Amino acid sequence: MIDFDIEEDVNCGFPPCCTHTWLSLPQGGGDTKQYCGLNRPPPVVYVSQVKTNIKFHTSKVVVGGRGFQLNYTVLLGMCVT
Repeated sequence: MIDFDIEEDVNCGFPPCCTHTWLSLPQGGGDTKQYCGLNRPPPVVYVSQVKTNIKFHTSKVVVGGRGFQLNYTVLLGMCVT
């Protein structure tokens, strides 16, 4: 993750409150986690699946924030049969 500035929900009682705007990244084992505000994603996310989904959700409630910027690298490993 190079840059991350996605705001939390307004009037959030118990952060993180990522219902309006969030970035969802894989966590391993097919699980995902949503990030926003001070709940930042780790600098590096390793995914062992052949494909993965990175989702960004936003709504009309957004007040500010730059968004996010990320890079990805594909590492080819040895296949064991």
